[in-house]
Amino acid sequence: MHRKNGKHPVDRTRLTWVLAALVASMTVGTMFLDVFEPNTVLSSEMRYLAGTYDNPRTSEIFRTRIPIEGKHWRTVVIHEVGKDLKLNCMRDSHGVSPVAHFVVTPTADTLVTVQWASQKDLPNDAGAIHIGLQLSEGKTTASYAQVRDALVPLLYDLQVRCNISSHGVFVHRELSDQACGPDPLYPYNWRDALRP
Repeated sequence: MHRKNGKHPVDRTRLTWVLAALVASMTVGTMFLDVFEPNTVLSSEMRYLAGTYDNPRTSEIFRTRIPIEGKHWRTVVIHEVGKDLKLNCMRDSHGVSPVAHFVVTPTADTLVTVQWASQKDLPNDAGAIHIGLQLSEGKTTASYAQVRDALVPLLYDLQVRCNISSHGVFVHRELSDQACGPDPLYPYNWRDALRP
């Protein structure tokens, strides 16, 4: 009867097993990629563009892979970083420079890296959120737009969400003689905009 109308019988049990095996292999592959993901900046969809504190997009910096433990984060340290986004002023036990949790670009975009999305401490500095300032070519200080439109709203939001006082926010130069360079924020009164 099946041959007369040109139809072939379908083995539904076998089809179910094939589909289950396909879904399982895709799940295992995704988990494998997630574990071995390189330490790079997340895609542009995961960017937090700091505008004003009331901008609804500010909540994006708190969308991470694991829950944020606000009590864990106690300080914020601001560095100067290069094009590779690495904190060359810091090294892990293998001599590798880590990537900051956030990077403010010369165009005043604030990039969120996997360090923050995964809630990872940097080597030998538990509880400190590290922000990298990427300066424009040939500049030694941040631009007004970087400070006003990106850095200050980001700092304020981190203070509110993680309960960090203004006494816990530092430029790296204030903490170390081997800092990344001169204070890139010295022309600005940026501390006046922070919470007490």
